[in-house]
Amino acid sequence: MEDVIKVCLVNRKDRESYERIEDINLENLVRNGGTLRFEGILYHDYAVVAKIKDRIVGYTLLAKNFFLDDDIYVMQIAVDNKFKGVGVGSAMYDYVEKHSKGFKHFTANVNKNNIASKCFHEKFGFSPFGEEGNTQYSYSKKVNAKKDFSDKEVYFYPIKKKEHESELSK
Repeated sequence: MEDVIKVCLVNRKDRESYERIEDINLENLVRNGGTLRFEGILYHDYAVVAKIKDRIVGYTLLAKNFFLDDDIYVMQIAVDNKFKGVGVGSAMYDYVEKHSKGFKHFTANVNKNNIASKCFHEKFGFSPFGEEGNTQYSYSKKVNAKKDFSDKEVYFYPIKKKEHESELSK
C-alpha cells in the first residue's frame, strides 16, 4: 500500500500518543521560537492525530463551544517540522470539518506574525472576523457536517511530496 496520511481521533488514555503530541509541541517550540502551550493538552475535548507509517506526525486539539456558542475551536495544531508541506495539516482540518456535526463554526486564533498559519487558514476557507488582543487574529469558517466526533472512522489522505520518503522509514 502506498504511504498515506492516516487521520483519526485519539483516546485520552493513549499515553504513547500524548507523549508524541508533547514531543511535537516541544520540537516546534525549539525550532520556531513559539510559545509552550500545554493548556490545550490538558483541557481539550477532542484530539485528532495524523500518522504516517503509524508514527504521529501532527495533531490538532479541539474544544467545543470555546470561542462561540456553536463552534469547534482549534486550541492547537502542530505538525512535525520534517513533515510540513505534505498535507498533514490539511488532512487533519478536513477530518475535523467532516466530523463537526452539531457545530456551526470551525474557529481558530492565529498569531499575527505567523504568515504561514494565516495563509493556511485562508487557503482552507477561513475568514478573519476579529482580533484577540494585539497578537492574534480570529478566524472562522462555517461548517455543515454529517458526522460527529463519536464516529471513530479513520480517514486516509495522499502524501503530497515524496521527498520526505527518508523520514518515513525512520
